[in-house]
Amino acid sequence: MEEPTSKKEKVINNNINIPYDVALSILSRLPVKSLKRFGCVHTSWSNLIENPKFLSMYLQNWSSKDDDGSPILLWQQVPEGLPNLLLISGERFEKKVKFDWPPPCLEEDVEFITILDYCDNGTIGLIRSKGSYGDENVVLWNPITKEFRVIPSRLSQVQGTSFSFMVHTPGFWYDNVNDDYKLLQHAACFLDDLKETKYFWQIYSLKSNSWKKLDLDTICASKICKPMGPMVNLNGSLHWWGTKHHDIATKEDLLISFDKSNEMFHITPIDCPTNSYYVNRYLAVFNGSIAVISNYFKTNILDISILGEIAVKESWTKLLTITPLPCFELPIFVGNKGIIFFIKEDGELGCFDFRTQLSKEIGIRGVNYNSKILIYSESFVPFEGIKY
Repeated sequence: MEEPTSKKEKVINNNINIPYDVALSILSRLPVKSLKRFGCVHTSWSNLIENPKFLSMYLQNWSSKDDDGSPILLWQQVPEGLPNLLLISGERFEKKVKFDWPPPCLEEDVEFITILDYCDNGTIGLIRSKGSYGDENVVLWNPITKEFRVIPSRLSQVQGTSFSFMVHTPGFWYDNVNDDYKLLQHAACFLDDLKETKYFWQIYSLKSNSWKKLDLDTICASKICKPMGPMVNLNGSLHWWGTKHHDIATKEDLLISFDKSNEMFHITPIDCPTNSYYVNRYLAVFNGSIAVISNYFKTNILDISILGEIAVKESWTKLLTITPLPCFELPIFVGNKGIIFFIKEDGELGCFDFRTQLSKEIGIRGVNYNSKILIYSESFVPFEGIKY
């Protein structure tokens, strides 16, 4: 976007009584969806993302937000035994504290533990697996108060039918309207020795201690994939990206959004190159918008695209390309202060700072593709008030 030079553009600016630099400053603070909507006000506003001056202001405003110094949680697999859960804090991430797992995760037959998500009230969701189909539980846990809840599985025996379950839980959230914790879960029921498979989605309410099956039409249910990577909780919805495998030519990458208020799914196709099998994708929040970070195989190039409107494929906008990132392997989290955390080629955790355009090491080795990072805030709020 250049400063208005034509007579027509000057008239438009005079009519709305906003100086060019002021308008640029205001627009650089808006979410992408709003920015696209206001493109009808001025002809040059619709192409702001392509303007270097505007892009610089946009990135600067984003990286200055949420500068609260919140610590991060790192879930890290180790060669033997249970994974590590580290609380990392400090301006240079120099403080590291290892959390002990809650009692349900220390039982002898537990084979696997991973982080599901984090609620703003200090509650962490864990997935505890004992290694067999259906034998997976979500554990809600507050590391500060040591309080936990084990969510029961929904395995109702069908009389005279041999079956097994495989479940996947994209996320959980705190419903502050009803003072309740809820889980969204995808389940596959294998009937009669795998001769028939039924897929369904269900929601658990901690307050009522009950599961509810979602009623989806056949077309919608066939497109809703289980997550391929992290889940994002934003603007009242859970978001994740999944892949429907037909073959390499017709493979679909989809953004799945679940509206928590009306319990409906929305599907947004993701633009991707034909060689997308050689792209690692990471879903994140970028300045209040859904973003997909694409890392191309054996390169140190990052593309960041942001979504303007749910369920509209054409609203994806490529925001910027970051290169080079030395020793870069895979992004695993976009955090506060404009920082992207990534795995280096040698398995060490590093980060890239948008403000300084510099990368640095954090001093933790043995990080792999399955590692997870979450922003964490301590809270002493218990599970009180919830009837279960």
